[in-house]
Amino acid sequence: MTKWSVAASIFIAAFLITSVSGQQNNRSDRSDTFVPGEVLVQFNHSVSRSEKDQSLNSRNARSIRHFNSVDIDLVRVPPGWSIAAAVGGLRGLRGVINVQPNYIRRGIPGGPSDPLWLDDTLWGLKKIQADLVWSNFSVGSSDIVIADIDTGINYSHPDLAANAWRNPFEVPGNNIDDDGNGYIDDVFGIDTANHDSNPFDDQGHGTHTAGTLSAVGNNAQGVVGVNWNAKVLSCKFLNAAGSGTDAGAIECFDYVLAMRNRGVNIRVTSNS
Repeated sequence: MTKWSVAASIFIAAFLITSVSGQQNNRSDRSDTFVPGEVLVQFNHSVSRSEKDQSLNSRNARSIRHFNSVDIDLVRVPPGWSIAAAVGGLRGLRGVINVQPNYIRRGIPGGPSDPLWLDDTLWGLKKIQADLVWSNFSVGSSDIVIADIDTGINYSHPDLAANAWRNPFEVPGNNIDDDGNGYIDDVFGIDTANHDSNPFDDQGHGTHTAGTLSAVGNNAQGVVGVNWNAKVLSCKFLNAAGSGTDAGAIECFDYVLAMRNRGVNIRVTSNS
């Protein structure tokens, strides 16, 4: 496992597979906060696939999706089990490190769609003195890839089109999974909310964050990003209403990590 893989796995474990005992008390057992009948399970890496399945079967549970790059399972629990009972029952299994419900996440609405640097609408960039970095160091490199895990991006937007990442292993529009990663025509990234390979933004927030990250600079229109040239890989896990699940977010991390391990120079993820 590479250092980046280890770091990503630790981050995901800390951010998503959190202490259930604390969260369960705060969030209760309401079905509007998580997907009923589903939990996320992280086993010790030394536990084999057959041992994992055997342990889950002992509780009449089964893995319905394994996120290979981050080594986390989306697990279906028996009908009638409360999520609290499922979490408690699975946490005691041999080799289990963490368990949590498959929580539903809701995005925060984005800001204005067409702010301008010159009229001080982009006050955040002024606040961090981005202009001093641009003039004294760099406006950014096109060799850098940023993964934006959000509502997708409008990759045809005039301020984003040039900086939308293109999958170098995929042939656009041929309806074939050229790179063999399980996603057909994932040219710009993937959409785990709608279970397809088109992460086009139908909500707005992801386009807003992508613009903050890497809108084209010095083109006399729209906004400017912190990095004028970095490519943005889009993974849409929040739907048009701004909702998405932890499993969808983990699938995004799994995809991003797999791409990183294949040589795509992904240096950071934005998890707004």
